Amino acid sequence: MDFRIRQYLTSAENYKDIFDLKNAYQLIKATNQERPAVDGAEAFNSDLYVLCAEQGIQLGQPDISKDCLMMYFKGKPPPNQFLGRAYLCQGQLQAPGSSEHLDKFEKSAAYFLKAMLFAKEQPRYHFLVYNASVLYWKMVRPFLKPGSRYVLIPSLTRVVKALDETEEPDYEWRGQLMILMTGKVH
Repeated sequence: MDFRIRQYLTSAENYKDIFDLKNAYQLIKATNQERPAVDGAEAFNSDLYVLCAEQGIQLGQPDISKDCLMMYFKGKPPPNQFLGRAYLCQGQLQAPGSSEHLDKFEKSAAYFLKAMLFAKEQPRYHFLVYNASVLYWKMVRPFLKPGSRYVLIPSLTRVVKALDETEEPDYEWRGQLMILMTGKVH
């Protein structure tokens, strides 16, 4: 089962093929319904839920992403990179479209920070801290206008701190985020 799902997801990613994404999702969903995880035994590797959720986000299919994440977290996800990536997906799904949605901002930021907290504990997952900071940056764009920046300071401070703690080598990126904290970006 893993192989067929992976083939569909690879095709969806390489060719931006929504049809193959939906085929992968249907296989995941059908298998999940027919044989729910019992004693941690899955019919396929749990990373496929997250890979499918990521492709759903990339291809503008948020309902597929949400359902895949729900199935993923319904089981007991192993503490590996896919757990961090699942948090990143959740953050993207909660991202506000404008600065008028402070509640969505807070939920999205919380997921990105959760991914960072998880990832900074193990050096092999430090790349997720950087990825989360980039996704965070994309999410906060609507809040960069005057009068909205104040909401960024608590979470942005934690983002910069996580990058410092993991000794992120991209100093220019870290500097850009620190400048954003000062409010000097126009």
